[in-house]
Amino acid sequence: MTPAKSSRQQQKMSKSEVIASFVACPRCSYFLTGYRLISDDFDSAVDESAAGWLSLSWDHEIHLLVQKSYGSHIDMELDTFQGICPECQRPYSYKSLDPEVDKSTFKVKIVP
Repeated sequence: MTPAKSSRQQQKMSKSEVIASFVACPRCSYFLTGYRLISDDFDSAVDESAAGWLSLSWDHEIHLLVQKSYGSHIDMELDTFQGICPECQRPYSYKSLDPEVDKSTFKVKIVP
């Protein structure tokens, strides 16, 4: 990894840069567009992104969106689930109910 790329990943990305990083893949673009339509926390997720990952809210609608976007059926009885986009290999993960924050989370890598 070049020093320029390393420092770029440590910097916070703008909302438009995050959106642009999902555009090249039809599945990831579909997911992000759907997420932005059904959830109102995208801006805060971008502001709070860490180490190149978006930590997104999780509910039944997001569960269905992940299933439609990536073809993954996440059994919500599992503690964790990790997958990758079948087209661009972008990693994502689900973590069940976190007792400290009292909600499940879905994380997706900003740049695959």
